[in-house]
Amino acid sequence: PAIPTVASCGISCFHLLTTNSQLGNSGVSKRKRQATITILLLTISYIIFNLPFCSLILAYSVALFSGNKINYIEYLKLSAVQVNLLNNLTFTHTVNLNSMVNAFIYLARIK
Repeated sequence: PAIPTVASCGISCFHLLTTNSQLGNSGVSKRKRQATITILLLTISYIIFNLPFCSLILAYSVALFSGNKINYIEYLKLSAVQVNLLNNLTFTHTVNLNSMVNAFIYLARIK
């Protein structure tokens, strides 16, 4: 879901910015500018919090489907305890943190 999210953000920002330049300095223009900044902030937080999750899934997939049958833990070059802690952190906390930060971004952007 990372690529469609970033692509959607780019398309929305491009559309809002081009529409924004056509409208001038009206109230609608200010709201569109604020919406553009909010979309950018939400996309940045999504990338920051979901990048570890996506990276671990990618590493696991590479290790699982490789022809050499590499061990997942050896592939990451970490100890088993570190991999377990990393999995626990990313699979249980980063998505929740992203949801929490999104709420704070919306609260901060409301004026």
